[in-house]
Amino acid sequence: KQPPGGTSADEEETHGITYMNTGRQQEALQEFEYVKKLDPGNKDIYYLIGSTYQRMNQLEQALGAYRQCTSGKYANVAQSAVRNLEKKVGKVSAR
Repeated sequence: KQPPGGTSADEEETHGITYMNTGRQQEALQEFEYVKKLDPGNKDIYYLIGSTYQRMNQLEQALGAYRQCTSGKYANVAQSAVRNLEKKVGKVSAR
């Protein structure tokens, strides 16, 4: 999806992944948040947001993002990440 005169959600997602993989987590999050606005139905973006938060050691935020990745190519790995993080931080919803 591409807004008039702008970059596509896919391009923004690629930029975010590049930022995430080069240690520029805040910039990655900004890109991924923008993708959410451009393509609200993209559930994969929540996995990428979760991965970014996990790299920043913000595990509760990562867990919340992973839980929203309910479909798409990252859904299975996101659910696995949920199980692993729940063991690390305890069930957030149990508080």
